[in-house]
Amino acid sequence: MLDNVKRIQNPTLFADLTVKNPTVNLIGFDFLIDRLIAFEHKTLFEILLSNVKDPLSINETEEVILATSFADKSSMVFLTRSGKAIEYRDGLFSFADTPDGTFKRGVDMKSYNDKVYILDPERNQIWRYKSKRTGYDAGEAYNKDGDVSKAVAFAIDSSIYVLNGDGTMSLLYAGEKKDFSIIKTPLQKVEKPTKIFTSDNLNQLFVLEPGKSRVLVYTKDFKQGGAMPSGAVYTTQYVFENVGELVNMYVSRDENKLYVMTSQKIYVTPLN
Repeated sequence: MLDNVKRIQNPTLFADLTVKNPTVNLIGFDFLIDRLIAFEHKTLFEILLSNVKDPLSINETEEVILATSFADKSSMVFLTRSGKAIEYRDGLFSFADTPDGTFKRGVDMKSYNDKVYILDPERNQIWRYKSKRTGYDAGEAYNKDGDVSKAVAFAIDSSIYVLNGDGTMSLLYAGEKKDFSIIKTPLQKVEKPTKIFTSDNLNQLFVLEPGKSRVLVYTKDFKQGGAMPSGAVYTTQYVFENVGELVNMYVSRDENKLYVMTSQKIYVTPLN
C-alpha cells in the first residue's frame, strides 16, 4: 500500500504469437501507425486489432538486434548485428545506407523527429543519424559531457532520459548533461531494469524490471518551472503475475493502456 503497488493477476491477452510459430522468441515490439510490429532476430509479425498475420522474413543472412518505428517515414528501422539498417515499409524490406558504411552498434535505439539515435555505452556515446530521402547521413556524436557508460536503455521526448543498470537515471538536453534526480524511490529497490519509455505527450517515465515482473511509473518533475524536468518522482508500479518474464513494454497515451511483451505473448492493461 505504501508503494501503491497494482498487481495485475489476469492481464488481457492482446496477441498470442505461438498461433503462428509455436517456438517464437520475441525480442521487441513497437507500434507503427495503426498496427503493432513484433519481431524476432530474423522474423517480423504484424498485429492488427489483435489479429496476428503470417510472419515475414526480415533477411535471410542478417540478425536483428534492435528496432524502432519511424513516424516521419511510416516505417520500422531494424539494426542488425553486423551494423546494417533495414527499413520495413508497406510490406517491403530494404537496406538503408550511411556514408559511414555501417551503423554504430549499441544496446538501445530510438527515433525522434527525422533522426535515429543509438545508445552505445561501450563508447560512452549516443550516435545520431539524420534521415534523408534515401538512407541516412553520417553518424554524429550526441553526448557531450554525460556519462552513459553504464546505461542499459534510453527514452526521448525533447530531452533524452538515460536509464542505468542500477536503476538510476540521468538527463541530456542538446547533448549536455542536466541536473536530474530521482526524488522518491520505491521501497523495493530497483536493481536490474532493462527498458525505459516516455514520449512527448506523456508526463511519466515507465521503467521495466523483468526480474520483479514489474513496470515502475515515475512522474516528471517540473517544479522549478523549466522547459525540462529536474527529476522524477516515483508514483506507482504494475506487477504482472503468472505471465512469465517480461521482455519489453509500450504505453499508448491515446488509449491510456500499458502493453507488455514476453517472448511469445503480448498483454495489455488499462492505466489508472
